[in-house]
Amino acid sequence: MPDTLDLAHRAVLALRGLTAPTDPEADAEIYCYTWFGVKPPMMIHSIDDWCEFKWYAPSVLLRLACGSGERMDVEWHRMANLLEMQGPDGLPTSHCGAARGKGSRCGPKHVKGGRDWAVDGRPLGSRRVLESAEVYHATTGDPQWRKLVVGAVRGLRRLAIDKGQYAYYDKTFYAPGDQAEDTPLPRPTSVTLMAGWGMG
Repeated sequence: MPDTLDLAHRAVLALRGLTAPTDPEADAEIYCYTWFGVKPPMMIHSIDDWCEFKWYAPSVLLRLACGSGERMDVEWHRMANLLEMQGPDGLPTSHCGAARGKGSRCGPKHVKGGRDWAVDGRPLGSRRVLESAEVYHATTGDPQWRKLVVGAVRGLRRLAIDKGQYAYYDKTFYAPGDQAEDTPLPRPTSVTLMAGWGMG
């Protein structure tokens, strides 16, 4: 390992990469896409901005590694966003954020065409929400994060179809109030991007 390798400095650079490409006019939401093939290069919002959950826990852990307080406003926004995205049944919800306009987030209070839009539980993406909430709880000790985790796990357990030796979700997305249906689908032979199976 070279003597010039400064892990704390590298952590600062990584933290900047996770907090700088965010939109202050849309609750510090990320720009999911960057176009380098245009002049000047530009960052754009899309419905895939919900992927920002992947960045929450790593940014907190990087702060622990380097002690940086840069862009703490982004961290506060992320904490607030995570709390807002929990549905009434405890299930974490997705959002489409600024893809619908500055400052617009698709949480429980946002509607399109008279019905909830993108207010759906994603068992697939819930792991990132749970990871972030657990990191927030470990670093702050605030019980609201444990409450969020407990509510989310209960919501996910309610929708899981438990077969004793294994469990599964019959859909990738669940709208508020949806119920899981035990379908006669054959058990998949592997875990894929859109299907998760838990072994007992």
